[in-house]
Formats: sequence, structure tokens, C-alpha cells
Amino acid sequence: MEDQTTTVEILVLGTGCPKCRKTLANAQTALDQLGMKAEVSLVKDIKEISRWVVFPPGVLIDGKVMSEGYVVPVTMFLDWLR
Repeated sequence: MEDQTTTVEILVLGTGCPKCRKTLANAQTALDQLGMKAEVSLVKDIKEISRWVVFPPGVLIDGKVMSEGYVVPVTMFLDWLR
């Protein structure tokens, strides 16, 4: 029987500034609290960022833009991932 676990992909879009790094850390904290595994990446390529958001940091979860322009708190990630 195959594993039915789906993997969530979280992309933080930003150049690596403190807000981007905090958003990335908050995503990982939320995943840890939920006991979930996910692919979490920081996308620094300006062309790729501008495909999705105008104001970094942005957050994509499974290809859907969830936020842009602010640090996403852990509680918001928890709501999105439940």
C-alpha cells in the first residue's frame, strides 16, 4: 500500500531580508508545531518573485498566493495549514 501523505510546498518569495527570513522561520515553526512535513524554500530570484507578488515577502502554499508585503505570523500559518 502506498503512503497517502501529501507533501505541502511552501515558498517564501523575497530577497533574503530580515522580514523574509522571519517569515520562513515562522513557516517552519508552524510546521513543527503541527508535526507536518513540507517542502519550504526561499525564492530569491527577482523575476520569479515578480511573477507572483509586487511587495515581498510573499508566501505561496501549493502554488496559491497567501500573502504579500508583511511577515506572516506563526498563528496565520497554523490556520492555513490545518
